[in-house]
Amino acid sequence: NTMDEYPKSQLARSNERELIYLNTVYLNTVAAKVFLAHEFTHMINFYQKDKLRNIVEDTWLNEARAEYAATLCGYDKIYEGSNLERRVTDFLRASTDSLTEWTNQPADYGAVNLFMQYFTARYGEQVLTRAMKSDSVGIISLNESLAVSGFAERFSDIFTDWLVANYINDCQLGQGQKFCYLNPLLDVNRFHVTP
Repeated sequence: NTMDEYPKSQLARSNERELIYLNTVYLNTVAAKVFLAHEFTHMINFYQKDKLRNIVEDTWLNEARAEYAATLCGYDKIYEGSNLERRVTDFLRASTDSLTEWTNQPADYGAVNLFMQYFTARYGEQVLTRAMKSDSVGIISLNESLAVSGFAERFSDIFTDWLVANYINDCQLGQGQKFCYLNPLLDVNRFHVTP
């Protein structure tokens, strides 16, 4: 709860500390690690954007980073029962859901998770780190980070390639394997949108 980051003089209900809340129902489950990684990433994002730069990250990108944290920490290495499997299911139930319009629905989490799977496999986690440390937010921060990292592609290019990859997911098509997921857990047998 970001409210806890502020003094009580600003927000009376603040605990005035960095604090992560987890539901005790999940403490003895595999999901606890996933939730902790997700929420810890939000804490890092809050510090980098709100505290250091006095700006608020676009919700979709904040959630995208937090969703990718489970993969980054290795919690998605076994697909069955993983957060990644859950997000694929969420995405396939509503594959036309907007990537950047956040309504806090399961499909939103599915979309941002899959976009980050596609994005980081091609452009690296350092691009996400640079974007988090940028004085810009959202798509602009990604474009700046891509440019600084030496990539010619911009968000609009990557977004279009990702849309195509969702439908065909075939590494044999397109220059540079841009129409597929590079994560072997997301091959065409496990993931593609049926038109």
